[in-house]
Amino acid sequence: MEKADMSDNKKVILNVVSKNGLYLKHASLRLRDDDEVVMAAVKNNGRALAFASPRIHNNRDIVMAAVQSFGGALAYASPRLQDDKEVVLMAIRQDKMAINFFYASERLQNDKEVALVAIRQNGYALAYASPKLRDDKEMAMIAVQEYGLALEYVSPRLQNDFDVALAAIRGNVDAIDYVGDRLKNNSHFMAEYEALVKQKEGKTDEVSVPPVQREEVMPPVTSKEKSPETPKEDQPYRKMIMRTLSSNPLALALVFKEYQDDKEVVLIAVHQNGLALQYASERLRNDKEVALVAIKQNPDALEFVGEALKADEDFFALFGSSDEKSGGKTK
Repeated sequence: MEKADMSDNKKVILNVVSKNGLYLKHASLRLRDDDEVVMAAVKNNGRALAFASPRIHNNRDIVMAAVQSFGGALAYASPRLQDDKEVVLMAIRQDKMAINFFYASERLQNDKEVALVAIRQNGYALAYASPKLRDDKEMAMIAVQEYGLALEYVSPRLQNDFDVALAAIRGNVDAIDYVGDRLKNNSHFMAEYEALVKQKEGKTDEVSVPPVQREEVMPPVTSKEKSPETPKEDQPYRKMIMRTLSSNPLALALVFKEYQDDKEVVLIAVHQNGLALQYASERLRNDKEVALVAIKQNPDALEFVGEALKADEDFFALFGSSDEKSGGKTK
């Protein structure tokens, strides 16, 4: 007897995606274009929008439901809806991921109201604002007060603004790297900086990490690579990194590239916080063991699994069965 194809059975698929939206991936093309099925999937997990048909990516009601569940679903919306102010604001407000602002249209990245909502939640979002807004002192002050290292993304003019730069280094002394040359030659400003450095003394055995609320933030795609190579035989440094990651797993974003490709180091990070997977090397994001540990800790880590592994049906089945046992719920 020929086995029935359940992927095109609406009743079965509707029941499954209502419990685990990501199973929409296994539905037939016809059902991925079915409004009722996709709506049920995205209400359970906004990421399911990725598996819907292009037509549905332009369905405002479904996209709105998706971004209410997961702000990053804005990435899969049509250009028309990425230019819809209400949809974009919903996506930005749903969580604190700066990357959500990146998916907004160029027009909305130049909209001060939208940009303010984004940077008040996460200073990193300034990286995705228009050049005009990155040269707006009010915007810059809000961004660096929320996260000092956002100074990297303000205009060169404001990197030399005393108020903006001082607010940035007060939030994070490492922001000195982005202070303009004119201020670095200002004795008053440098005296302020040196005083702040003294306050930080005694903490040199820790790796500087973003504030706790930064844990869902992906580094801006415009960010420059800052990780130099370092000898792996430097075991004391490696041990210090592992100790730091055990309590601050998202510090994986800031370590040398070599350690982002060190399986033992990365496993420590993703075991503590699955979202640290986003900072692992491409090789390890495609490592089945690392990915499963990350997803087990936080199902949302699926977003950061390597493309090669996402295409592996056996891997997806492992994740799916695990998620189903937990009721199909995400964070």
